[in-house]
Amino acid sequence: WDGFVRVIMCNNLLFCYNCGAELEIFSIDTSVTCEKCGFTIYNDALNCVQWCQYARKCVGDTMYEHLMKVAEDQKNRRMENV
Repeated sequence: WDGFVRVIMCNNLLFCYNCGAELEIFSIDTSVTCEKCGFTIYNDALNCVQWCQYARKCVGDTMYEHLMKVAEDQKNRRMENV
């Protein structure tokens, strides 16, 4: 298990998959490390904003626009490499 998890953006509480400790992660955080065992869980915010109908409301207009631009830039780079 690599710790990659899709976190519900507006809910900032989750549990460590390694030891079960409660963790807090925010929409703008890319990862959180468990203070109890050191396991790192990643927040997949870039993916979530592309499909979640509440993404703009959850992360705010500025962050939403930024993440959507990053996603579009990544898509364009992939298309150039095809």
